[in-house]
Amino acid sequence: MTVLNVLHRYVAPFLMGVCMAATTVMPDMASMVTSLTAAGVYGFFSLPAGGRMIARLTDAVA
Repeated sequence: MTVLNVLHRYVAPFLMGVCMAATTVMPDMASMVTSLTAAGVYGFFSLPAGGRMIARLTDAVA
């Protein structure tokens, strides 16, 4: 459960910010869309509903 909280509260928002910052310097449109998509996924995981989604994914994998 501790790993879930760290992923939800710290790692997902950080990675979303990294992807958003990287989007500002992307030279082509394909890379920009890929980075924005990754930022959207990490942004969803950082929301309260994202914690439940991460728990479902980790239960399915384990």
